[in-house]
Amino acid sequence: MSENSAQHRSLTMLKMSLDKVDPSLGSESKSAEITDELRISEAKKFKVMVCGSTSCSRRRKQLMMDEYSTFSGVFTRNKESDVTLGAVEVEDSGCIGSCKKSPVVAVMHEDYAGYVGLEGMTSGEFGDSRFHKVSFEDDIDRVWNCVENAVEQMIEASLTPDDDI
Repeated sequence: MSENSAQHRSLTMLKMSLDKVDPSLGSESKSAEITDELRISEAKKFKVMVCGSTSCSRRRKQLMMDEYSTFSGVFTRNKESDVTLGAVEVEDSGCIGSCKKSPVVAVMHEDYAGYVGLEGMTSGEFGDSRFHKVSFEDDIDRVWNCVENAVEQMIEASLTPDDDI
């Protein structure tokens, strides 16, 4: 599979609508099947990369922020999440690109090459597969909400038979 088709599949999978879930499954049936084990299994497939490079660190300092504030914000949300149960890997990474749009956060999924675009990103972010200017609590909340949504969509997809393969 070419890298472009793998990336296209990645974007398609992560943007799946919950409407694709089999309507014959009642919400009680679906929620009964979503165990902590399934949540952890799907959440472990994601990695959130928080750029800690010079450009992103300098931008945080200009905004009077601690250089680890973005990392600690994402890390804390992961640990407190009822969706991911702390299973998403959060990493303080080196440069992940898009330095002019710093501070930057990217998300990876083990089934796909490179960074993935998530539903809820702006069009520029989605095209770049990176969250831009993640500076304040509201920005970190938006990033984390997108990650939780992606995990939930992957959980729902794992419960839905693949009819289109």
